[in-house]
Amino acid sequence: MHRSCRDRHCPVCQGRKRVDWANGVSQRLLPVEHHQVVFTLPSEFAALLRGYPRQVYDVLLKASAATVLALAETRWKATPAILSVLHTWSRTLTLHPHAHLVVSAGGLREDGTWRSSPRYLFNVKAMRRLFRGKFLAMLAELDLPLSPAQKAALRRARSKAAQKRWVVYVEAADGRSPHGLVRYLARYVNQMAISDHRMVSMSADTVTIRTRGSETITMSGTEFVRRFAQHVLPKRFKRVRSYGLLATRLRPRLEQARRVLSDGEAATVEPAEEELPEPVKELLAVLRFECPCCHGRLFVTGVPPQYPNTARGPP
Repeated sequence: MHRSCRDRHCPVCQGRKRVDWANGVSQRLLPVEHHQVVFTLPSEFAALLRGYPRQVYDVLLKASAATVLALAETRWKATPAILSVLHTWSRTLTLHPHAHLVVSAGGLREDGTWRSSPRYLFNVKAMRRLFRGKFLAMLAELDLPLSPAQKAALRRARSKAAQKRWVVYVEAADGRSPHGLVRYLARYVNQMAISDHRMVSMSADTVTIRTRGSETITMSGTEFVRRFAQHVLPKRFKRVRSYGLLATRLRPRLEQARRVLSDGEAATVEPAEEELPEPVKELLAVLRFECPCCHGRLFVTGVPPQYPNTARGPP
């Protein structure tokens, strides 16, 4: 039996949770195309983020969602469905905070009609400027216990960042199913910054990891632990958030949009079941048990040896 630690940062025991999360989210999505939008935080806030990750990550997620909602209200006069996922690492494990947003290609108007926008979301330049303004405004409202030197450093960072062009990437729907995008984001939700298959070699002093393709990078063991640890999120911090029609308080409007899109009948979205080998699917479906102590799910990972005389047991 595999004894799961259940920690969301464990690279080993999150496989089944990743599949369950993707299936659950796929059932909540509206039956329309979806865009992917990535909002990246400038490097000027790296020092502040290491000291106050909960506050800065919270502002990043709120400001990125507020940007899309504000433009949807201005351009569409409608409310879209938004799923937001925080991602903090790069392929080399360096700090690279950004938010992935899955945005429905259209929104629900106040009069109950659906405003469709499958090929074009919003102007990227407008999104950059609006995201920059909202993030800096929300950051200024934070009451952080900073020293005078830290406050001066933060003012310089804000001034420098305000003059930069912030990175916002929009991936159009292009007729693709949103389920593939959900499976892609599931790796950020239930998987840590690095998985076992990317570990190439280890020695007493160095660690070598695979970055992209056949490219590798070697670093000291201390540096590897430092890079890995900076992606451990604060306790009880919500990496995944729902905005717009997916927000809990707007659930009635979400069901209204579903009925409108299905011409009066409740629409359902087929779950994006991850493609596993058939023997593994059968094993997971049949051999699933519950731990008598913690009531967690246990899975059979091997078959016990068969002895000629089962009554006598092993020799």
